[in-house]
Amino acid sequence: MAKPALAGRLGEARVQRDQAASRATALLGEILRREHEGDQHELVSLRQELSRLHAGLFDAYMATRKEQHR
Repeated sequence: MAKPALAGRLGEARVQRDQAASRATALLGEILRREHEGDQHELVSLRQELSRLHAGLFDAYMATRKEQHR
């Protein structure tokens, strides 16, 4: 995500538990919030869950992370 400040807004979205894409979007918001805490073990776990829920969203998220570390 190019704008991590949007993480809070993702958290405000209503999660539809029966929709994997909705759960994945909420999880992405949680990941973005937790990135600033620096708990890498927890981030790995959350990223794995995101990958299982929605591979496309996970790929888009990871692409933004690779750009930041170049």
